[in-house]
Amino acid sequence: MLAAAALPLAATPQEADDSKHIGRTAFADGLFDAGSWCRPFWADMYSTITRAELAYSYNAPEYDWGRKGDAYRPYIFANIGVDVPVWAGTFANERCGLSVTIPYLVDVWLDMFERTTAPVINTAYRFGAPEVNFIRHLSGSLPWIASYSLKLVPFKHECSHIGDDLTLMRSSEGIPLKNVNVSYNYWQVESTINDPMFSLKETHSLRIALLGLYNRKKGWYELLAPGGDANLVKPSQRPFEFWVQYQYQSAVGRHRLQRVASVEVRSRTRYNYPLYRTAEDNPAQWTSSDILGEVSLPAINLMLGVRYRNPRAVKLRSVGVALRAYRGMNPYGQFRSIPKYEQYGVMLVVE
Repeated sequence: MLAAAALPLAATPQEADDSKHIGRTAFADGLFDAGSWCRPFWADMYSTITRAELAYSYNAPEYDWGRKGDAYRPYIFANIGVDVPVWAGTFANERCGLSVTIPYLVDVWLDMFERTTAPVINTAYRFGAPEVNFIRHLSGSLPWIASYSLKLVPFKHECSHIGDDLTLMRSSEGIPLKNVNVSYNYWQVESTINDPMFSLKETHSLRIALLGLYNRKKGWYELLAPGGDANLVKPSQRPFEFWVQYQYQSAVGRHRLQRVASVEVRSRTRYNYPLYRTAEDNPAQWTSSDILGEVSLPAINLMLGVRYRNPRAVKLRSVGVALRAYRGMNPYGQFRSIPKYEQYGVMLVVE
């Protein structure tokens, strides 16, 4: 349909004396197209890729609704996302591409194996202003580098909430911090070498990214009056977040299958309020076990899997299955004060 759907380096070159309009997408043709560049890697922790995961993960006392006492438990994680297309097109004889999209995603953590109520542990929303995505294809002057791309996110918002059942449990059992309001606005920039662009060829891609808060004084979170003792919560002082991602895609082989290996290493700010656990000699009493304070901690997210590519539409979002392993600071909402968290699962990925 559009030149934006072309694979890297696969476009037919134009003659030098061609019209300047050849290889350029007409404005009307580019409306409501998302483009195929600057898409999330599989291992992106906060991705607009739709995913469903059955995982076995760390079970902190703070969200152990049924008071099972298990160190690890099975959970369900679901991420529903979309990049709403505004416009996409190519120019400079298809060597460059530009697109505008609007991100939206909902991330839900469910304890479906708790028979009493199957509570929601956490729900997070991310949405924002239109994002600008640019890609430049290179002519082979640099070895191993076929393209570079840049994503500019001028404004984005996250709000995160624990479930009602969990809030009631924390209130009835007297946890000093019942509900911390995690809500902030931020900007973000990403740069990618060898953008995958849904390529059918073998591709090695590298991405670096930086996120920064707009309101540094407020920080990542705040405690509203019903949430507990405000003296226990200290404002955050670290307004930035940095991460590096790598993704390998094999060439599409038999049965239209493509192997994918994706990893993200992210440095996050550990939220500056105490953790709580039950006292060993009195299970009804909650005690603080905080020794870190606010620090920047690394986290690694690894995904290995395979996806099926639709043979009739290169740009159609593929369907894949992956194994996922995460280790590091808890990445979900107000539980980002938990420094040691592990999650291992199998995931369905729909792009």
